[in-house]
Amino acid sequence: MDENLTKELSLIDISEFIGLPAQHYRNLFVFLSGIGLSEYIKKRKLYFANKDLLNNESVTNIATKYGYSIDGVTKSFKA
Repeated sequence: MDENLTKELSLIDISEFIGLPAQHYRNLFVFLSGIGLSEYIKKRKLYFANKDLLNNESVTNIATKYGYSIDGVTKSFKA
């Protein structure tokens, strides 16, 4: 999943790739991780965005790469 964070990921796409019905995959994911898929994806994007920021990548490039607005990146880091 981490390799595709710069793309739009959906429950349907992931569940089809895994070979499970979407509802089963969602339930299994929440059971194993303790959080929902969208929350997980958001946290992983922020993790990698933080790494990019520490490597002196511009906020504009990071926002574009992970599908955020510049304000969205700033607000997410503040939160």
